[in-house]
Amino acid sequence: MLMHVSDQLEHVAETIPALDGALMAALLAAAALSQFWRRHTWHVRWEAATTLTGALMCAALILGSPHLVAFNPTLPDEMTEAHLHPQVIAGHILLCIAYATFLHDLAGRMQWTPRQRRRFVTLRITLPYTVFLPILIGSYITGYEQLCYPVILITYVGTLANICWLLLCIRVTDQRAPHIINTYIAAFTFAVVAAGIRYLTDISIVNCWEWRFATLSAILLMVASTLSWIRKQRYLKAHLWRRVRLEKPIKRRAVERRTQSTPQPYSAPN
Repeated sequence: MLMHVSDQLEHVAETIPALDGALMAALLAAAALSQFWRRHTWHVRWEAATTLTGALMCAALILGSPHLVAFNPTLPDEMTEAHLHPQVIAGHILLCIAYATFLHDLAGRMQWTPRQRRRFVTLRITLPYTVFLPILIGSYITGYEQLCYPVILITYVGTLANICWLLLCIRVTDQRAPHIINTYIAAFTFAVVAAGIRYLTDISIVNCWEWRFATLSAILLMVASTLSWIRKQRYLKAHLWRRVRLEKPIKRRAVERRTQSTPQPYSAPN
């Protein structure tokens, strides 16, 4: 068993370019550091959707990576539109869900009424993905694999366009952390390029530019989310905890006053 695994790892090293290996290592390192940092400092459950987005993107890019195709001995070292590997389709589905999760979180941050937010989520996420997932899975199961990439492209473009639009709205209205928003915009710009470059290059596990740009997008997103989390931690330490400490004596006096005003239970004389 170990000999078989070592042989497959050698095959991966011989088949996959060093650039892709470096990108995979950078992706795993960025995901591990981002998740560890968030869990280590997660005193309050802020940005849970962004944390989930990073984890889903990492899992999706591992599934859709050329490394996994070359590592599997039952699969040929090639991909075509007419024959897509199942883990690649699963990777695309996870990546779409990751983008939808981030878009849903962005919609929750906008200064909209609850009705406007529900309308946006329904029209931009719920309805498109209700149509997208059955068509994609059905096309793959029934053998019409040539329909998979057009459906994936339409879903990518629609979701990423809405994400970039909301990020630009935040960039214009909120000037507190422009470098973080710019990093997010750069990340999803790489994601748009990854979705479109598929039609400019051939599908190949040796020169998989779609996967490379998507990986760069995920790394930048994890960097931006980590910077955003560090900024929020500093805000908590500088402002919120100070306010909590100032309110503690007031709450303590209120509790003491309430305790003193509570009538004592009657005890009959002996």
